[in-house]
Amino acid sequence: MPIIAVAPLFFLLLMPHRLVAESAVKHLTIGAFSYLPYVDETASDFGSLAAITKLAFEVTGIEVHYKFFPLKRALREAEEGQVDGLIGCFFSEERSHYLDYSIPMENVPVNFFALREKHLRWDMEMLKAYYVGVQNGTSLATDLRKLGIPVEESQNNGMNLKKLLANRIDLFVGSTAWIQHELQHKFSVAERRRIEVLDPPFQVQKLYFAASKQHKNHQFIIERFNRGLEVIRKDGRYRKLQRRYQKL
Repeated sequence: MPIIAVAPLFFLLLMPHRLVAESAVKHLTIGAFSYLPYVDETASDFGSLAAITKLAFEVTGIEVHYKFFPLKRALREAEEGQVDGLIGCFFSEERSHYLDYSIPMENVPVNFFALREKHLRWDMEMLKAYYVGVQNGTSLATDLRKLGIPVEESQNNGMNLKKLLANRIDLFVGSTAWIQHELQHKFSVAERRRIEVLDPPFQVQKLYFAASKQHKNHQFIIERFNRGLEVIRKDGRYRKLQRRYQKL
């Protein structure tokens, strides 16, 4: 058969699968966890990252509904296919076995926090002598253990900050904006003054939307999200949403 006849036949064979995927994916249930200030369960539209994700899907004809869980539960729900995807994800090799990642949405600095009166600084060798607090379920715990750094996990940022103030850990590491938001809203001025951010950042992580690989159309979902995200970045709506939340 001539090549010129094969090419149209090949694309015709692909079309039914694509049309089925397009007609099947009209609604998504996306798992979320509180990741302030980016994702906020108490806000009317759940924060900037949730609003951006919803809009990116809307411009490609997909409706989004959010379900909130603690971080570890949200990851398990995605792994088991109980939700169609997750927002606010860092990339890790382990998670890539069950999550399909979008193009990056945000760059997020990750810093160490310490008591100001201890005058601590850090490098990779010094870290091995410290006990470092980290939130349970985050990829940071895995990263630190691989480097031989003693880690103590807690359920949330607030518990880690209380441990730091009580001298039960030497350092606390996490998303800088998230921890600063926690300090600003849940700790006294006197407590905030005792805590400092150590530079340089330990990491600059990227935040992603991720589709559960249990969803048979996960590649199509990621393709649609990426397309929608590019559209709202180009037409200015992405930046408009960012500026709106920066003022809050």
